[in-house]
Amino acid sequence: MGVPALIITISDTGIGMTPEQKARLFTAFTRADGATRAKYGGTGLGLALSGEFCRMMGGEITVERAPGVGSSFTFWLPAVVRADARRESSGDGEAPSG
Repeated sequence: MGVPALIITISDTGIGMTPEQKARLFTAFTRADGATRAKYGGTGLGLALSGEFCRMMGGEITVERAPGVGSSFTFWLPAVVRADARRESSGDGEAPSG
């Protein structure tokens, strides 16, 4: 990454997700299908907000997933956040370059 950073990875052994679900993961109000939503709940805002907060601080959130195995989310934040740190991001959950 080239700059001092805080990197946090959170993993679970839950239901995982498909490539299609990953593509929509960081979009506000995108939720799981009805059966999954009924069992696990959620509003569909958590990851969209988390991703936006990371980008506002000049960082990023990424995900690795496998259906039926679980998911790992990695938060990358610069150790020092400048007031003008907001970077334009594609919002696709890919790691920052550089």
